[in-house]
Amino acid sequence: KFNDSIAKTIACKMSVKGNTRITTDAMQQIIDDLVLCDNPYTCPHGRPTMIKYSKYELEKFFKR
Repeated sequence: KFNDSIAKTIACKMSVKGNTRITTDAMQQIIDDLVLCDNPYTCPHGRPTMIKYSKYELEKFFKR
């Protein structure tokens, strides 16, 4: 359990933070790595890694 806790902390500390500019290739690599995980839908602490919006919801965000 101790090693698991350390791994979770390191993963969060090394993650890409908001407003960080990365290349399209780096984005694609993150997604490619994510789908290889046992549970790609949450981070090690249980926060969601992806969300789904309907077309209607997206249009609502942009007032269309």
